[in-house]
Amino acid sequence: MSKAPLAFALVSLALVCLTAGCGSGSKASTSIAATTPGTSTTANAPSGEPSAGKIAYERKMQRLGNQLGAVQGDVGSYDQMVIDNASGEQTTATLITKELTMLQRRLRRAAAQLAAINPPADVRSAHGALRRGVLEYASELTGVIALVRTGNFNALESIANLKGVLAMQTATTAITRKGYIII
Repeated sequence: MSKAPLAFALVSLALVCLTAGCGSGSKASTSIAATTPGTSTTANAPSGEPSAGKIAYERKMQRLGNQLGAVQGDVGSYDQMVIDNASGEQTTATLITKELTMLQRRLRRAAAQLAAINPPADVRSAHGALRRGVLEYASELTGVIALVRTGNFNALESIANLKGVLAMQTATTAITRKGYIII
């Protein structure tokens, strides 16, 4: 059996994490120049410098994003030689299922952490949408996991288009358009 399904799954998961804002690993500095031109935020202090609330929110979100970004490294962390020596489709399905289950647990933890963050008023709605998207994505993975367990690796192709992933992307874009550097 080809190991292409596992490779595809790992690429898909990396793509999902990157496009959903799950931590790029970069620590962009928070400055007024980093805000999107033509937008105003209530989080900026009168002096033109970002408020303490905005900076604190960005840092919390970046830290959480980096934790989720680490999932990229963990998901698919099996040594390729071990995968290449897998004894067939069932072993590959088991490995992918284990990775997806780990991702699902981490997403649920991230949703709890998002709930604990008090976002500034101008991004409160988008922040809530991001949390809901993370929970929806975690829930949708249950169906993908069930299909992979049966050997249906085509289910992995759906990951990037799951409603939860798309909701996470939309919410992340809404937050960054308000001038917040969260990824």
